[in-house]
Amino acid sequence: MTAVVTDVAPGRRRRRSAGLIAQARRAWQVTSAFTWLGYTEELAYPLNFALKQIQPIFTVVVYYYVSLLVDSGPNVANDYYSFVVVGAVVVRMLDSGLGAFSSTLEATVNQGRLESLLVEPIRWKLIPFGLASWSIMTSAITAAVMAGLGVLIGVDVKLDGVVTATLILALGIGASHALGIVAAAVKLISKRGNPFVTLYGMAVVLLCGLMFPVSSLPVPLRALSYLLPPTYAIQGIRRTLLPGGEGLTGPSTMASVLALGGFCVVMYPVSLWLYGRSVDVGRRYGTLAGY
Repeated sequence: MTAVVTDVAPGRRRRRSAGLIAQARRAWQVTSAFTWLGYTEELAYPLNFALKQIQPIFTVVVYYYVSLLVDSGPNVANDYYSFVVVGAVVVRMLDSGLGAFSSTLEATVNQGRLESLLVEPIRWKLIPFGLASWSIMTSAITAAVMAGLGVLIGVDVKLDGVVTATLILALGIGASHALGIVAAAVKLISKRGNPFVTLYGMAVVLLCGLMFPVSSLPVPLRALSYLLPPTYAIQGIRRTLLPGGEGLTGPSTMASVLALGGFCVVMYPVSLWLYGRSVDVGRRYGTLAGY
């Protein structure tokens, strides 16, 4: 009996390993296909893509002149311009995670492609990741342009903190994407308008320390800010990249990593369940073909 168990167990492990590899390969193929689809659509409207880069670049320039009017103290790492530009770049990337799937799903529904997409041999749980891939990639290009321009103007960062900052940013995008799936579920049911994204965006600007340190908020609002993932992403990346970031108040780098990782672990199952329920409701009432 022992010999039989010994022979069977390795076979099960090999089959399980082969199954995981096949699932990962399929996920990569689906994501690549959606990315290519987004690229071809973007290529058809090059002027629109170019115009979308102007506003973030304009923001970086405006912040430079604002920084000339602000006293840079230890609460902003002794460099307000670097403080605010790093925050703006992070928020840009997090916004892509939040709105990428919701906006792309809306376009898919309006074009009448969602129902045909759901009958394709694609696991429905991969759709929120695939549809968001190109939008996140284009936002990464925009964020890179913002960061490059900011460095040319005067942003000062530590290169030895890039790896940790990248990890925090990836977790922040994941947390925002999970919330974006919730927003998409609300969008499928509400049809017009998305109060979730609007209210959440206002809360991020006000509470998460984009233009001023969280420590300057009243205590009740400061406590509320710690419930929002961007607070940890912005603060963690500032601590790792800014030369004076170690002296900033708020969550530590490790606390930011743990908070964002925990948020992803908790919110992804919840958001995917809500998305599945909203699709079921749309199928039941025949509302997936368009608005």
